[in-house]
Amino acid sequence: MDSKQFMEVVKQQIKDMQAAAVPGIEAWIGTLENLTEAQQIELFKHAGYAEWRSAEANAKHFLATPDDMDDLRSALAMEAHEEYEHFQGFKYALSKLGVDWDPKTYTAVPAWKEYFDNIEHASNGLEKIAVENIGGEARAQVWLERVITGPNALLREIAPSNLEDEVGHTAVGLQIIEKYATDEATQQRFLAQAIEEAVVPVLREERAQAPPPVLRRPGMRLRSARGRSGQRRPRPARGRSRPGRGAVPGRPASRGRLRLPAGFPARVLPPDGRGAEPLQARPAMPAARPADRVRSS
Repeated sequence: MDSKQFMEVVKQQIKDMQAAAVPGIEAWIGTLENLTEAQQIELFKHAGYAEWRSAEANAKHFLATPDDMDDLRSALAMEAHEEYEHFQGFKYALSKLGVDWDPKTYTAVPAWKEYFDNIEHASNGLEKIAVENIGGEARAQVWLERVITGPNALLREIAPSNLEDEVGHTAVGLQIIEKYATDEATQQRFLAQAIEEAVVPVLREERAQAPPPVLRRPGMRLRSARGRSGQRRPRPARGRSRPGRGAVPGRPASRGRLRLPAGFPARVLPPDGRGAEPLQARPAMPAARPADRVRSS
């Protein structure tokens, strides 16, 4: 699809992801009113870890970006600096609670670690932009918009400047993606990666017993698990990349399909890029909310 069509799809996908995040985040905001001190400390460690990992990942991709992509390199450098400033804000909040904290000693919930592993191990800085700026940060903006007026005083103090930066990161990401994602294969891959990163924190932590729907990656054909003979096709062993996909050292193998939380309005782009099919998520899945370890409800 041409650049204009592609950017319309990207912007609509961001809006869909943000709208899907609202109910769960608003419900979660209500739990902030009665947090114990220990829960507040865990919350700020969780958030500080996120900013530290993001700063670190952006810095790594900055170093690996070639000279002929200086606009991308400048964006990565800016984000590394601003994410580190966000980390300092959460470290300040912890100091107000009497905690001297080193993020390298923190053990994140598996979903949160996976989320930032995806960013760090993106194949290059451009793919990192698709995963984080167009995927994960769209949801982060919704969270920050709510905590600005939420019941936690320390979050109200930190959030405004963070939100301004995150909105800027999405804007820069759109410019970079529009310039460099010019072929169909790259466009489709980036759209799928953005969707996956937006839902990782929820999906890896809470799963219903009902079998999940399959989200077709853009351009991928859906096939039955059984062949024409009726025999089930063998599946690759866990942890191994599928034939032809190519494993990237230090990066988890491709999962091949995405599992959606309830209410997530996935837009599945057909190969020609001219439309999208709404996909119904399983109703039994809990509503999306930020991947936190605070369990006050």
